[in-house]
Amino acid sequence: MSESVHEISPKVTMNYLKSEIFYGWFKNRAIPGPLLWADAYEKIKMIENIEEDDDMLNDEGTIDYLSRLSGMDYGAFKKLWDRLTNEQKREVLDSVIDELAFFGIRSLFHRIAFELTYYGIFTGKKFNMKDVAKVVEAAKDYLNKRIDYHELMETIANVLWPSEEDKKSTAYEDFWRGADLADYVGDNTLNKIIKEYLVEKVGNRYSLLS
Repeated sequence: MSESVHEISPKVTMNYLKSEIFYGWFKNRAIPGPLLWADAYEKIKMIENIEEDDDMLNDEGTIDYLSRLSGMDYGAFKKLWDRLTNEQKREVLDSVIDELAFFGIRSLFHRIAFELTYYGIFTGKKFNMKDVAKVVEAAKDYLNKRIDYHELMETIANVLWPSEEDKKSTAYEDFWRGADLADYVGDNTLNKIIKEYLVEKVGNRYSLLS
């Protein structure tokens, strides 16, 4: 931002800070791994805590946290942040939450699809076609409103981590944190992601191999 901060409209400032916070986080997560969706979930929870009251929105610790998340210099971030009303600050943070949730849950389903079609990233296991078919059918049942979202995710979890011992893994816990990102995306968006990754990508590969 080369202009003086006094020449920048609040809307431009808001869009700039939203982008810097999200892409600052994204750059630090440039190589997606099993923790990405869990990290997105944890960041959302932290941001929700910040939004709870005006004091938190303007706390030095909050500004330091957000500036580090964005990768911006503390002073530069604070100058822009201080130009916004508390309502505008909450709008920025709500937009960041939307971005984190969408990217996090899309990454989770991308990884699930990759796991079921190419094997071994999550668990180091090779899945048989019967297990893969369970997930595809559950996804179709979810999209046709025969089962709910939790039942779909339970089916996926039980395929990826079938035993109680398997479920003690950090990856299993992270899976459920990622699954909870569904609370932050709309039903239509969630349905499109599930259709794309489970019905189309996994389902098409399953039909070729079966």
